[in-house]
Amino acid sequence: MMKTIKYALYILLLCALTGACISEFNAKLPDGEIDILVVEGNIISDSIMEFAFSKSFSLSEEVPPLDYSNVRVTLRLIGSDGYQSEPASYVGNGIHRLYIKQLDANTAYGIEFEYNGETYRSELTKPLKTPEIDEVSFVQPEEYKEVSIRVSSHDNTPGHCYFMWTYTEDWEIAAHSYTTAYFDTNTNKYQLAPYPLTYYCWKNYSGREIMIGSTEKLTENSITNHTLLKYSPTSDRFSELYSILVKQQSISKAAYEYYLDKLKDNEGMGGLFTPQPSETVGNISCISTPSKRVIGYVGVVQNVATSRLYITRAEITVPSTRSNCLMIDGDSLATLTEKFSPLELYKMGLRPLDYDPYLAGLLSMTQVECVDCTYNGGTKNKPDFWPNNHK
Repeated sequence: MMKTIKYALYILLLCALTGACISEFNAKLPDGEIDILVVEGNIISDSIMEFAFSKSFSLSEEVPPLDYSNVRVTLRLIGSDGYQSEPASYVGNGIHRLYIKQLDANTAYGIEFEYNGETYRSELTKPLKTPEIDEVSFVQPEEYKEVSIRVSSHDNTPGHCYFMWTYTEDWEIAAHSYTTAYFDTNTNKYQLAPYPLTYYCWKNYSGREIMIGSTEKLTENSITNHTLLKYSPTSDRFSELYSILVKQQSISKAAYEYYLDKLKDNEGMGGLFTPQPSETVGNISCISTPSKRVIGYVGVVQNVATSRLYITRAEITVPSTRSNCLMIDGDSLATLTEKFSPLELYKMGLRPLDYDPYLAGLLSMTQVECVDCTYNGGTKNKPDFWPNNHK
C-alpha cells in the first residue's frame, strides 16, 4: 500500500472579485505529490482579471517555502468557437493578469495554460448572468450588541440560484482630541494649521473570506437578509462613518459545491471526515497527462453586481468607553518644557494639545495616540467617493 502523509495546501484565492487571499486545505496525499499545482481565478466579461498559481507543500513546513508561489505559466482565454486570447502578463508571485474580452453569451469559455511541458484547461462553460443586488442592509437587534451586515438578492430565471459575495470596507476614524497645533520637525517649532491635520483618518479592508449562498433549500428563488459579517459595536469601524461595497457574482452549482467543500476543509482542519482534494479538485484538468492532479475552479460570468451601504455612528448604539488620554498642563507642563526641548518631547511621544502662538505659547500636551489618528492605523488617504468634507 502506498504510504500517505499529511499536507496543507496554501492557496492564493482570488475570491473571484478582489485581491488575493490565503486559504488552507488539510489533505492526505501520496508522498510524490507535494507539488500539486493550485489555480485560482475567474473569467469576468470585459475586464482585466488576475489568476493566482501556486504549489502545495508539506504540513511539516512551519512557514510557506519561498518558492511555493513562484509559478509562471503561459495563460490564455479560450472559447468553444476557437477563440484564443493574447497570453496573460506575469505580475510576479504567481499572479498572471489576463485581459478578458466582451464575452458572447452563446459561447463557452475557459482558460488554457502550459506549465513544465504540460497543458492544462478549465472546463468550457457559457457565461452566467448575475442579477442585481436587492439590498445591502444592517441590523443591531439589541442595544450595544453585535451589528450584522446583510445582503438580499433574487433571480427570476428558472431553477435554483447560487451566489458568491466579496466585499471592500472603508471607514473613517477620529482621534480622541481635536487640535490644530503640531510640532514642525523641519523648524523644530510648534505651529498652527488651518484645520486639524491628524484628527480624521481612513481605514480600508478587502475581505478574504469565502462567502457563498444558494436557494436550494428555500421555497422561493431569493435570498433575504443573508448575514455576511458581524461586528462588535466597539469596533472602530463605527467610530465615525462606515462604508461597505458588496460585490455579487453568480456561480454554478458545481462551483458552489467546490467552495462549500473548501469551507468544510477550513472548519474541519485535521478532522476525520475532512474532504480530500481528490473530492474537491474543481474544474481544471491536465489534458496532456490526465493522471496529473491540479486543484482549482474557474467560473465564467457576464457581469458582477455591486451595492454600497453606509452606516453612521448615530445609527447604532455604541457602549461608552473611558479614555486613557492625559492632559499635561500647568506645573507639570512647565517642568517638562524646562527639562526637555520640543524635539525631545516629540520623540517621547508627546504632542501639543493647545497652543497660542501670539501670547502664552504652549498651553497643554497629550500623548501622540490621542491627537494623531495615523498612530492608530489610519491613513490620510480619503476615498474619492467619501460623502463628507472632512480632511
